[in-house]
Amino acid sequence: MKRLFLVGVPQCSFAIAALLVGTQAAGAQTWIQWSSAAGGNNHYYALTPSATNWVAAQNLAVSWGGTLATITSSNEQNFINTTFLRGAFEHLPLWIGLFGPPAKRIFSGKLGPVQVQIGNPTVKFRWVTGEPFAYSNWKEGEPSNTPPGENYVAINWEYSDDPPRGLEGDWNDTSLNGTTGYGGKTDGPYFGLVERESDPSQPPKRWFTTYAVCIGLIMVLAAVLIICFAWFRRHERPLP
Repeated sequence: MKRLFLVGVPQCSFAIAALLVGTQAAGAQTWIQWSSAAGGNNHYYALTPSATNWVAAQNLAVSWGGTLATITSSNEQNFINTTFLRGAFEHLPLWIGLFGPPAKRIFSGKLGPVQVQIGNPTVKFRWVTGEPFAYSNWKEGEPSNTPPGENYVAINWEYSDDPPRGLEGDWNDTSLNGTTGYGGKTDGPYFGLVERESDPSQPPKRWFTTYAVCIGLIMVLAAVLIICFAWFRRHERPLP
């Protein structure tokens, strides 16, 4: 499963975001590998150290050299359930790397009295890596996109209610900061589940490489503009 960068978001912006968040030592986290010997993808997984909103969790994942986890098979879902949804996290929601663009309400009108039709369009969810969205584990009735809108996904949300509803690890759409007022331990914010390809004992160099490439491209563009401006001035005809 090849990793891709964020869909619909310039790589430069997330490289810069990673620097602003601060690159934390990957080795300081408790990383668990889903090895190929166990039927896995050899990627490494870890939990964020604190509960945050979805964007903050994703930015932190980027600074660690990965993204929020992309769950693309039932086997990967089972690995996460049996590895991370245990102990203190058995009944807690976790952010994953699934999101959708903000849904816009539908308005229609005509001259005279304004007629307004308010809709609640379905959110088209996508993985932060750009991987095909071919597998899902939504709880029955989800995603619901409850107003004013739910554009981010957490797993284990229903199972965090008291008493638990749904099944362990079920997916639920929610708002940026998580939900409030639904009971149990469902209130946001949530911890994030991070996934990275490379060995966490090695520094996450690829984000700095992306940043360096972006800076290099900006410098080249600036040089081209300066050369074009100088050529234009040189060949500009004097006024009669």
